[in-house]
Amino acid sequence: MTVFSELRMRPAAATASGWNASTTARLVISGAAIFMLLVGANLATPLYPLLQANLGLSSLEVTAAFASYVLALVGTLLLAGHWSDHIGRRAALLVAVLTGLAGGWLFAEAQTLAALCAGRALQGMAVALATGASAAALRELLPSRPEWASRFTLLASSGEWRPAL
Repeated sequence: MTVFSELRMRPAAATASGWNASTTARLVISGAAIFMLLVGANLATPLYPLLQANLGLSSLEVTAAFASYVLALVGTLLLAGHWSDHIGRRAALLVAVLTGLAGGWLFAEAQTLAALCAGRALQGMAVALATGASAAALRELLPSRPEWASRFTLLASSGEWRPAL
């Protein structure tokens, strides 16, 4: 078994060692990845007034920092939202988490508008990559229950879930 076959979530040949995660574990990991990335990205929003004061940014510069997240999110969804179909769900989630960590670190250490925008853009890219991969993974893990997959995706994305009436 190669790392890439493992990351693609493809069935591996029977081996004596290794961990084959249960469906429940895979559901939790897929949902937790997008949830944590969204929490990390959204925690930055209330910090903008503080950043504006500390870095001496104008309102336009704060708007540019905020917009860099949105533009990166939309652009990545359009250009790379389907990558998990090619590289695998796990690989896409792993890339998303690593990108989100890099973006969070860069955002936290930012001393300039460019660094702030770059950190937010990386966070937007991470959320976009994880959105497609997580939703597809949840759908694949619950093939006989597509409505549950949709609910888990909604729950992981928004933090709230209401049963259908």
